[in-house]
Amino acid sequence: MSLNMKKLFSTNKEKGKKLFMSIISLLVVVGIGGLLYYQLTSRSIEMKIDGEKKIVRTHAETVNELMMDVGIKVDRHDYLSHELDEPLKHGMIIQFRDAKEVTVTANGQDKKVHTTAKSVGDFMKEQNIAVTDHDFIKPGVKTNIKDKMTITFNQAFEVTLNNAGTETKVMTTTKTVKELLEAHDITLGELDRVEPALDTALTGATAVNVVRVEKATETVEEKVPFAVVKKQDHTLNEGQEKVVSEGQEGLAKKTV
Repeated sequence: MSLNMKKLFSTNKEKGKKLFMSIISLLVVVGIGGLLYYQLTSRSIEMKIDGEKKIVRTHAETVNELMMDVGIKVDRHDYLSHELDEPLKHGMIIQFRDAKEVTVTANGQDKKVHTTAKSVGDFMKEQNIAVTDHDFIKPGVKTNIKDKMTITFNQAFEVTLNNAGTETKVMTTTKTVKELLEAHDITLGELDRVEPALDTALTGATAVNVVRVEKATETVEEKVPFAVVKKQDHTLNEGQEKVVSEGQEGLAKKTV
């Protein structure tokens, strides 16, 4: 191969490298420019989704478009801090909480409710149900709400309890007289009685009376009449009687 041909091939090779590098540089510039354009023209939105915070840059025009972009379908029970058709603004803070279905069993009545409350306590406040220390609630008020959770709540009521003459007003959620006595560690003796009966259902108007019965024994002395003994005496005329010895009443002990 001649020297001129070698120079030609070498020159073409260098030109190809330069062209390739130029194309790569152009693509890098275009990419960086596109990225800068996207950043400059997009909006920065702070989102708090079920308490978790994240920053999103978006070209969405409305809140609804943004929610669709991040893959969230907003249900009518969910909490959203803004209307779906509200235009997005740079620096906007949008909060979203997914609603959960909860079954509430309150005083024997079942009810299904959708809520965005974080805890059982928050949920009860949301339902305008005041919970006191005397009430029964399961799970506890500090428990986090979970989907399909069941909350059991029984409101305490006042009952008059008279235990062998000592009367007190007690708050209870027990259902029967028997459960009330067990809750207050009251046991009945063999002869004791309770009014009303142990299986009686409790209400706020119920008064429970515990009557203590003790079995006592006493020893008493009773008079015992003396016996009369008659004997034949041939020295006496017929029909005549003679007292030989005066009788005396005796005493007998009896346990009652």
